[in-house]
Amino acid sequence: MITEKAMLAAVHISVWTAVKHDRKVSREVADQHGAHQGAGRYNKQLLHGAEKLEELRTIAGQIRQYFYKVTLPWSDEGFRLLPANFYFELMARMREFEASFDAGVESFLRVYPQYIEQVRPELNGLFREEDYPSQEKLRAKFGVKLEVLPIPSGADFRVEMSAEEQARVAREIDTSVRQSLMRGTEDLWRRLREVVAHMVDRLNEPESRFHGSLVTNVLDLV
Repeated sequence: MITEKAMLAAVHISVWTAVKHDRKVSREVADQHGAHQGAGRYNKQLLHGAEKLEELRTIAGQIRQYFYKVTLPWSDEGFRLLPANFYFELMARMREFEASFDAGVESFLRVYPQYIEQVRPELNGLFREEDYPSQEKLRAKFGVKLEVLPIPSGADFRVEMSAEEQARVAREIDTSVRQSLMRGTEDLWRRLREVVAHMVDRLNEPESRFHGSLVTNVLDLV
């Protein structure tokens, strides 16, 4: 059964956007052009050129890329299908990612005051001290969390209702699971079609260079 061979997983990553909606400037622009107050909004880049913050965004992208590589689509709530044999590998990689992410956060916070002073003259009249959280409050705006749940089964459904209603709800749960599994399977076939089609295209070109990744990409997917 699929409930014994896979599970559901979701990764939640939060990174401070360093963007602030300036309501005062938005109103001024609207007034200047005789436009409605809701016609547009001016968003300030609070830390333009903050390399340490960009590094954290890069790590977040790497986490998502790896997570999507070892999982398949499941639901619209962020959960994806994780084959059971990838569980321990995922947990190990996530521990590495989390350690790297946490170290990156601390590295960013150490130079955070310098970034504020660096951007002060750039923003000039748009600069406002209150736009910048304290280091402690800012630390809470970063995080990485992996959530793993079992795949639901109609047989596990327990609630006080008639036997007929219980059977109906159980059927709906099982149908939903089958539909989600089909969605994940279709995505897997799409991935396979892409790497195999790429291999076919390259091998059909006698003058093209043959790279090892042409084969390893297929092996990794298998």
